[in-house]
Amino acid sequence: MAEDRPRRALFLGTHSFVDGGLKVGIQHLAEGFAARGWQVDYVATASSVFDLWGAQRRPRLKRVWGGGQDRRGTPIAPGLDEYAFKALIPAHKLFLRGEWQLPSFAWLLPAWVRERDYALCMHETSPNVIYRPWVRARTSIFRLSDLPAGFSHDLHPVLIRQLEHGLREGDYDEVWAVSASLRDHAMSLGPSPAVLLPNGVEAGPFRQRHPVARRPNSAVFLGSVSEWVDVELLHAAARLLPEWTFDIHGPVSRPLPGGGAPNVRFHGALAPEAIPGMLAGCEVGLIPFRETGDLTRHIERPLKFYEYVAAGLGIASTDIGGLRLGMGAFASYGSSPAAFAAAVMEARAAGAARGRDVIEAFLAQHSWESIVDQAHARVEALLRRERGPVSRRERA
Repeated sequence: MAEDRPRRALFLGTHSFVDGGLKVGIQHLAEGFAARGWQVDYVATASSVFDLWGAQRRPRLKRVWGGGQDRRGTPIAPGLDEYAFKALIPAHKLFLRGEWQLPSFAWLLPAWVRERDYALCMHETSPNVIYRPWVRARTSIFRLSDLPAGFSHDLHPVLIRQLEHGLREGDYDEVWAVSASLRDHAMSLGPSPAVLLPNGVEAGPFRQRHPVARRPNSAVFLGSVSEWVDVELLHAAARLLPEWTFDIHGPVSRPLPGGGAPNVRFHGALAPEAIPGMLAGCEVGLIPFRETGDLTRHIERPLKFYEYVAAGLGIASTDIGGLRLGMGAFASYGSSPAAFAAAVMEARAAGAARGRDVIEAFLAQHSWESIVDQAHARVEALLRRERGPVSRRERA
């Protein structure tokens, strides 16, 4: 069958390019495929009438219900458009009560989604997997960024079962796991080939010189302050290091304890282009994760790890899940307040001693450019099998 030029891919994501904020792996892959000549339709979280509640959600409501983003899309870059669909309810377990509600997500689905033949459909561990049965694609990839069961606080069991069913039934041409333990988990469940394709970092901005000096005794946390971030540990360690500053850059999505240490400062989300310069002024990057069962068990190298190394920071981390296995000697470890405070001090010395040649070698191996090259080569190999368009509903 003759292929369209450019070839078309559908990426079922969660985060929005339009809303800004930190980009996640599937967004980097979508950008990379578009830069390599593909036409990429990227789908962010759907919008329902419940977006009326919440200042951050109302712009999405306006774009989708008033601006037609579900039909026309929003241009992000050459070859890359972002869409968000209309929905009667959010695909969150607070609203999604059972499998009987799944067909309702097709009622407001634009006709073009069902009619378009894609060369590639890719999704992560996200609610947008709900749309996969109505997608026609020659090649299907599950980018296993998180264990589905680990998101039981957001995902309804029906969506977790859908994700795990696809793994067990071999419903994917490949599974791309971001950690070795996730790869092994996928291989234990079913016949779909599972490979390790980790996260990366945008190397270019970190190779630029930033006219800032590193502030003495400065530690930073970059990312969402979610339930797996041990804020209590952070405050306790900060009290042991009163001469240090602990700056938190990211949205807060969990309750914060009262009476925190005065040298822990919350700044909110940071624009992506400001991150390299901000990190250049710090000494230590923080990864204070806590055990949350399946959610953190398979984490080996979170996205912030790559940015910390790229910026030349030492790294202080708790010793949980696969963090030590993944980050190795790049980080210092401690899970009690005293041990974490000691890890901060040790990490500062390690970061200062790390040579630029080590950082450049790391960037060469782990840049998103390199990761996308590997991903693109794998998709090209899969497409050479000359499979025809298949509806995922037909394969279920």
